[in-house]
This record gives sequence, structure tokens and C-alpha cells, in this order.
Amino acid sequence: MKRILMPMVALLLCSCVDYSKKGESCSTLAECNPGKDCGVLVKCIEGKCDPSQTVDLPCQKDCKTDSDCPEGMHCRISGESGTCAADGTCADVSECEGLEHDDCPGEFACRNGTCTFECLDITSCSGDSDCLLVGKGCCGPAGIDGYASIRADALQQWRNRKDCQLVDCEPCEYCPDAKQTVCWPEGCLEAFCDGGTCSQRRRDPRACSDDSECVKATIDCCSCENGGPEGTLNSRMVEAYSEYLDFACAAVGACKPAWNCTDRTPVCLDGLCTLQGDVPCQCPDVWNPVCVAMPNDALVTYSNECEARCDGHIPPWFYNGACECMMDCDGSMCGMTVCASNGQTYHCGEAEAQCNGQAVAYEGECSPECDQCLLGAHPPVPVCDENFCNTGDICFAMCHGLDWWHEGTCLPGEGETCGGFAGTACPDGFFCLITDGNPDAAGVCIKKGACLEDLHCDLQGLDPCPDDGPRVCINHSCTCPMP
Repeated sequence: MKRILMPMVALLLCSCVDYSKKGESCSTLAECNPGKDCGVLVKCIEGKCDPSQTVDLPCQKDCKTDSDCPEGMHCRISGESGTCAADGTCADVSECEGLEHDDCPGEFACRNGTCTFECLDITSCSGDSDCLLVGKGCCGPAGIDGYASIRADALQQWRNRKDCQLVDCEPCEYCPDAKQTVCWPEGCLEAFCDGGTCSQRRRDPRACSDDSECVKATIDCCSCENGGPEGTLNSRMVEAYSEYLDFACAAVGACKPAWNCTDRTPVCLDGLCTLQGDVPCQCPDVWNPVCVAMPNDALVTYSNECEARCDGHIPPWFYNGACECMMDCDGSMCGMTVCASNGQTYHCGEAEAQCNGQAVAYEGECSPECDQCLLGAHPPVPVCDENFCNTGDICFAMCHGLDWWHEGTCLPGEGETCGGFAGTACPDGFFCLITDGNPDAAGVCIKKGACLEDLHCDLQGLDPCPDDGPRVCINHSCTCPMP
């Protein structure tokens, strides 16, 4: 819950005596209500305390979380319980986290029981090299809009500010920080000195003012030495764009063994770095859309990758499909993720593929190994895979690295949760497989005699073999080994 900063002194919890006098000068609510953090609080009106103007924040004890308190208050924990206190009052700086504050790099402090925000003098500069981009919050930036620009020699002061010392940040996959330039899917950002103050601006990584700024650079997941396009960028953007490509291309498959490099010279043409001798684009009339994020954050659909490149855009794309086909799903359900006929993986299934004008080639993510399954002449052999999802052919389970419980489709009730505190039983013909030694652990219902490993046979308590030896898992079935 976001709280509005309403500074008040909090020397005594629930001290609801009115200390204010009409006409006293003030600039904050705290100055009209010394020693109070709840009850009837006098407002500060046009620089004067006015007892006729009040706000009632009731005193309330024994709260556990902020949601237990009225609007405008938070729960101040002391020991195992807490007391509701007005937002903006504090016992320590941790209570100030999340309050609105001035739009400047700074930090909260708890002074005389009141949250105050102090802008830090960390943005003065004399040149562009003095400035760095840092995350606005206590944790790493989550996107291109999450940055502030500060003076480089103030970096440790910024990182060690008081209100962030108790914040436990989760690790992030990609959050470049303390750099002069950074790149994200929406574009690149650059720190610069603007009239003696560190500031920031969006930049096209190809923007230039003369030829000397342009250099050849990798602009795709595959370089021109490995089948990718040959490209050029502003030299100041190469390092940041390369760092972004390393992150964006981590899951991209192998590049083609092809050489696309030339001896063309990078030049600055119409304010953008380009390769000398580039000819106008001639793109095929093919619908294989990509969605591009423009500098103004608008999303634009191009009919294919060639059209997007010809308009000056550089992959990776914001979305590999039409912008209007982006869907919100996690791809965790059976049959949700599919590989379409254009070789693109869609995590929201057939509906997403059809929205992009593509047919489903097979279920699961696209991969060169799984593409080979489409070439086989054998009849498909369906299996119930390790996740209890129906896979149309054993070949696709193998190419996706999945084991399977048995051939044929999954049976009704197979894979359902069993055991646990409720002691839920499985349907007839199934066994509740619990591999956790905890007596209250839950398990899954599997077809009796099915297995992925020998342990599954031991747990099922099946009839012993003729030689009184244990059954073992052979071809996904608990079987007596040949003598």
C-alpha cells in the first residue's frame, strides 16, 4: 500500500493531547501536533496552525500489518504486535520506505519521529564523463524508466543511503547499473551533463553527427561472421548494446555457418550510422510479423523482420509476432507452449499462433532437434510424459528432454494430487506416489506398475518376482529382470 508523506512528530505512541495553538507558524502537520501520531490532528493551513481544521486518525493497538490500520496510518511493530501510527511518523527510517518524495536523488531520514526526504547534492557536473546512470530504487532497475543520473564520485554515497540499508533485494537477470550508457528493448539511455547537472536522454544506438562516431558492430544475436547481418553503431553505444545482446540472446539457438561480412565502411548518413553502399530494401511479401518498440514507447507491428530492419530497427524485437497478439500466460499448462510453422515459439498456445497467422507445427518449444521429428516416416507413438501431459509422439518427448510414464495418452486422474494432510486417495488402478519422507507430504497418482526409476517400483509394494527379488524399472514399467 503506497502511503502519502504526512510528516508528524512521534515521540509518544497514542499521545492524543492537543498541544497546538491557533496562529503558530508551521510548514508541516508535525509542527502543529508535537508528540502526537494519532487522534485528532490539527492541520497546517497557509503556514499557520488552525485548530478549526483537523484530521482524525484514530488510536489503535494490537495490529500485525498495515492492512489492520485505517487509511493514512501504518502498523509500527514492537515485539510481537504493533500500534497504528500516522503515515509520515517514524521510530526508525524503515517506516519511511514507500512514501512519496521530491523527484530528486536523495534519501529518507527519521528526524524527531518524522520522515523527511533530503535531496543529496550528487548531480553537479562539469562534463558528460562526470555522470553515471544508477537505479532510482534501492534494488536494480527493472527497465529503461528506472534510472537516475548522478555524479560518478557520489556512487558509494548513493548506494549506502540510509533508507536502502535494510532492503533485501532479489537477484535480477538483467539490471545494468553504474554505467554511462545502458540498453533495453525500448532503446538505449545515456547519462550526460546538462547545464552543470547530471541528466539522462534516450538515444538511438546508431545516432551520430559525423563519420568518426560510427564503427562496425554486432547488432544481432548472430554476428556477420556467423550468419547474422553486418551492422554499425555509434562507438559510445557498442559496449552497452553488446551487454544487452548477451542477455537477450542467451536462449537463442546456434547461429548459421555463413559469412555475411563485407568491407563496407561505416558512415554517418542523415544522423544515423550506416554502411556505405547500402541499397534500398527489397523485402519478400511474407507475413511473419515482429513487434517493435518505438522511442516514444509506442508499439508498431511490421509484416516481417526485413521490413523492420529496413525502417532502421535493430533486433532483438520487443515481441516476435504482431503487437496485438501479445498474451498474458506463463506457458505452464499442458499443450500451452507450441512451435509454429514459422519456427517461432508461442507460449500461449494455438490461439497465439493463429493470431499471428501461423499454424502449429508441434507442441513445446521450437528446436532443431524437434524439427527432425517432423521428417520421420514412422507412425506417431503417443506418450504420457513426466509432467502428465499428452505428447503426440515419443520423438517430441525425447527432443525436449522429457521422460515419460507410459506409452499412450494419460489416463483420467493420472497426475492428480493425493495424500497430504487430507489423505486424498487415488482412483482404482492408481498408486499414490510420495517420494518425500515427510508423513504429511503430498504425492501424485500414477498408473500402477508405471515408473521412471527403480525407486518408484520399490514404493508401490508390487508382488515380488518369482525369485523373490525386487521389480526394477525397465521401459517405464516395473518388471522382473530376466534371469
